[in-house]
Amino acid sequence: MASLALHPKTQDVTVDFVNGSGTDIDLLFSHEEKRLKVHEKWLDFDKIHETAPCEVSQLAAVHGSRSNTFFCDHIVEELHELAVDGIIETLILNQSEAITFRRSLRHEVREKLRQMPRMVTIACTEQPHELVISWTDGESELIRELYGSSITYCVVLHRERICSQKRTELLHQNGKYTNLILYLFPC
Repeated sequence: MASLALHPKTQDVTVDFVNGSGTDIDLLFSHEEKRLKVHEKWLDFDKIHETAPCEVSQLAAVHGSRSNTFFCDHIVEELHELAVDGIIETLILNQSEAITFRRSLRHEVREKLRQMPRMVTIACTEQPHELVISWTDGESELIRELYGSSITYCVVLHRERICSQKRTELLHQNGKYTNLILYLFPC
């Protein structure tokens, strides 16, 4: 659960998905080991939607098919809340600090989920060493229509010798969404 890395108090927690057959326990946190053990049912779309159904899971059940794209932010948020509840009991925090801790992590997780790219596609262009990458994210079309030129995208490039010359090119050629931040990291 990458969401735990968002806060200094939880960034060192290791997460393991474990076989929890025969138990109703969702997760267990060991403060000494800084290890969070999560029931593997959280990785199973059908099992977890038995207790937390949504429109996507209901449509998938009716149509007998599912997309390879994970739409269900509510599942991530619910697991995150359970994890924070399990971890916070082991931290030495007063009530005000605990509320602030929970709230700040919840808002950050929600924001990161909203920004997370989905349905990512990569295609080669006619230019050598050039790729076109497209995705869908949680931004609503209305927000994009109203504020598209103000939305900033962050793209991480891993090979500077290949990608650095692209650093100033526009993210979208149509000029509608032009803010782009590039971070260059060696592979």
